Amino acid sequence: MKGSRFDEPEANDDKFIKNNLAILDVFYNMSKRDSPTPFAKLLLEYVDTRPQLNFVNVSTILLNYAKLRTNSEKYRRHVTRTRNDQGFPSIGPSAAIYLAEQVEIAPVDDINSWSLGSALYGLQAVQNTPEMRRLLEAFVPKIWGCKEQLTHLSICDALYGIRHLEDSSATDRLVEALAVQIEDCPDVFTGYSLGKSIYALRERGDTHYTRRCIRALSRRVSKCRDLDDITVSNCIWGLKGKGTS
Repeated sequence: MKGSRFDEPEANDDKFIKNNLAILDVFYNMSKRDSPTPFAKLLLEYVDTRPQLNFVNVSTILLNYAKLRTNSEKYRRHVTRTRNDQGFPSIGPSAAIYLAEQVEIAPVDDINSWSLGSALYGLQAVQNTPEMRRLLEAFVPKIWGCKEQLTHLSICDALYGIRHLEDSSATDRLVEALAVQIEDCPDVFTGYSLGKSIYALRERGDTHYTRRCIRALSRRVSKCRDLDDITVSNCIWGLKGKGTS
């Protein structure tokens, strides 16, 4: 459309780069101060002003949110004390819808293995809400349409990120798409990526789609050249209680 900002790809690229730098700056300051306030303010600002984000921007938000939430000593102390997540800001309904909208409009051609794996890794920190399920649904066509085959490390990150998601039609479709990526992956899995991937599936329900992932990963064992005791232990623990048919 003539006159639209989308007619200027270079300007858009600059805008997205600035977005990413701003996002990384917020998380850097959070890590120094051990305070979740900057992240909460960033999400509120984005929900209010609704700037366009590209897929890498969304991936950066989810990845760093998950890492910081997992590693924060303040958050760990809070969880130990109260056994709930109220001490660290969650991605609320409005923010989940906003992020879902940005994923939905993101061109598939702009998505690569790293950004997709990183975004899915970030899902380990999300809550099970209708709005968040919309975000999960938004990722499904991106996995199917990604022109770049996911690497073994991106698959590992993705499976680890979705390990705690509750079973739903959205997660089923997500796991199904990842199963196909595992089957088609040209990489030789390392002991680390294989063991962690199978271990992550331990947390998922024993569904047809989970078993399909396990079958695809099991076929990779014979080609893995650096299996060690930890990898074998993770694989055995991950397969425990899971069907194979």
